[in-house]
Amino acid sequence: MKKKDARSFLPYEQEDLRLQAIELNNRSKYKRFEIAEKLGVSRQIVSKWIKAYKDGGRKALRPRDKGRPRKITLSKLQTAEINRIILDNTPDQLSLPFYLWNREAVAQLANRHLKLNLSISTLNRYLKIWKYVPHDKSARHFSQVIKNDLELFESVGESCLEKKYQSIYNQAKREKATIFWCSINFLRYDYPVTPTYDFEETPVVRLSLGRRIKYSTISAIKNRGVIHFMVFRQKIKPPVLIDFLRRLIKQTNRRVFFMMDSHRIQRYQLVKEWLNDNSKQICLFPINWPIERI
Repeated sequence: MKKKDARSFLPYEQEDLRLQAIELNNRSKYKRFEIAEKLGVSRQIVSKWIKAYKDGGRKALRPRDKGRPRKITLSKLQTAEINRIILDNTPDQLSLPFYLWNREAVAQLANRHLKLNLSISTLNRYLKIWKYVPHDKSARHFSQVIKNDLELFESVGESCLEKKYQSIYNQAKREKATIFWCSINFLRYDYPVTPTYDFEETPVVRLSLGRRIKYSTISAIKNRGVIHFMVFRQKIKPPVLIDFLRRLIKQTNRRVFFMMDSHRIQRYQLVKEWLNDNSKQICLFPINWPIERI
């Protein structure tokens, strides 16, 4: 008997075929290869249906929607809820297996609080909209910008920049350390407008002004695009930077080479003392490259 391609069947025909296979299997008279011959399908697909039925019952045999998955769009209130939680908490405070926020942590947060399964590409899109993902700050990006600016290229020189980063890269390779690029941003977020009701006469929806809040983000980005970030309501101060670096070490579980812009925060005595006490776990490299021109 010529075997059929079940993918060419209509959804209800596929479900009927699967139910027939389960019914024949439950009778205990037929072996799986006999069921496959009787229905005109392969033995492997019969085994797959039986396993799916044992794991998920009849619901697992229902046909799935074909094509690309539907694009999930967050409402304004869902967006506000996720941003509020990220702003007021770190992942470990919510019993998530992370010390800093990243794509996986935000995905688990959306799944737990909003019952949404967000893909990594969807999360990338939203994190860029929310300004949690900064512009590319890798060695390749800096090198390309400098090459595009001829005046800057002539004054700085490509060889000087490449040698500086190459020496850091070789040292990280020898010590099995991870290189992260730092990004510090000060941003503003507007909560969406929320409805209020007046029940004196006919219910009328009145829009109240949303809250406007200011916050800062500090991010650590690898050359391959992996990002860890923390959001807080205050300006960047030494205790905040130290807390971020401590969490970054725990999250990576390796020695960290931290490439940081020429920010004044690294010149505080408290930061210098903490870096000296934890020199075996982290090493900070001030970047004196012309980043402000980017």
